[in-house]
Amino acid sequence: MSQPIPLFDPKELSSFSKLSCSSKQCATLGSAYSSQCSTNPDCHFDYGYVDGRENHWLHRVGKSSSFSKLSCSSKQCAALGSAYSSQCSANPECHFDYSYADGSETIGYIASEKVTFRYSSEPPLSMPQFSIGCARINQGTMASSSGTAGFGRSAESLISQLGITRFSYCFIPYIPINTKRSRMFLGNAAVSRNGAQSTPLLPDDIFYYVSLEGITVGSNRLPFGPGFFARKKDGSGGTIFDSGTFNTMLWTEVFNTVKKAFVSVIKLPLSNNTLAADYQLCFDTPRKRFSSESIKIPKLILHFKGADMDLPRENYIVYDAKEKLLCVLIEEETDDSAMNIIGNFYQQNMNVLYDLKKQRLSFGLAQCDRL
Repeated sequence: MSQPIPLFDPKELSSFSKLSCSSKQCATLGSAYSSQCSTNPDCHFDYGYVDGRENHWLHRVGKSSSFSKLSCSSKQCAALGSAYSSQCSANPECHFDYSYADGSETIGYIASEKVTFRYSSEPPLSMPQFSIGCARINQGTMASSSGTAGFGRSAESLISQLGITRFSYCFIPYIPINTKRSRMFLGNAAVSRNGAQSTPLLPDDIFYYVSLEGITVGSNRLPFGPGFFARKKDGSGGTIFDSGTFNTMLWTEVFNTVKKAFVSVIKLPLSNNTLAADYQLCFDTPRKRFSSESIKIPKLILHFKGADMDLPRENYIVYDAKEKLLCVLIEEETDDSAMNIIGNFYQQNMNVLYDLKKQRLSFGLAQCDRL
């Protein structure tokens, strides 16, 4: 059921055209991108697509005079902070071990390289000491990925190194499988669309925290009191938007309350199908003469400070006709000190804009395959 999500296409961006580095190879872009180096010393990179289908470029690091591995004492390594597990006790080189909410993991080392960005209408921009990452081990969804673009707030992310303070994306739907590409816009090309709402971005060095204030299922706002979703003084908890996590993850108490609300409206038996375990809230549907459209599905609305995300049905409901399963896309986060995560499935066909200067996140429905 998973579908590759294109990050951006160099032919379609108004601000980018091609990437090159001093060795006349195309550079990998480190905490901006991670490259697969497990089988040989060459860094492999696939520009823009996480499924590894197109534009495979080799960067032979041994032939690049400007490539160098970074040490644990480098400022770039120190900048990785708690986002990475820097294994400096066993190795003087700056290593990373980064895990994602879905259990995926990437392990490798950090390096520096000269990278040149070629723009369509402006002079090339050369970055003589661009931080890059070369992954030796990739697990989970990372195993089938040639590269991952980092758009977080850390100092070593792609946008931080390039000084980009405004970007947007619009993800095409997972279902049905679409041959068109999702779009990403950088800088002035990133604009909000008609009907967009905005909510403040909360301070953080890595993630995009927002103020989730409540959840409505059907016509009932669920009984979470003021400040229930707020980040704690020790920095734990809170809620983030994440383009890289598939599912939306909610604390156990929130998950159980939302689940109870859906069960009270959807008059179908909860499923024991093993496939249902992957989605945690699934219902068995009749084997014959059944249409998912005939089932009453309650609305799901996420209330943020100053903005309500009224989700289209297809952004949180999945129907598997073969298995006769109807699933609500929410996942339980059993660690109550962790953050709630608004995943990318909820963000389908939405133009999501991050304005880091104004510290605002905007979202609104859009036909992403038509942008």
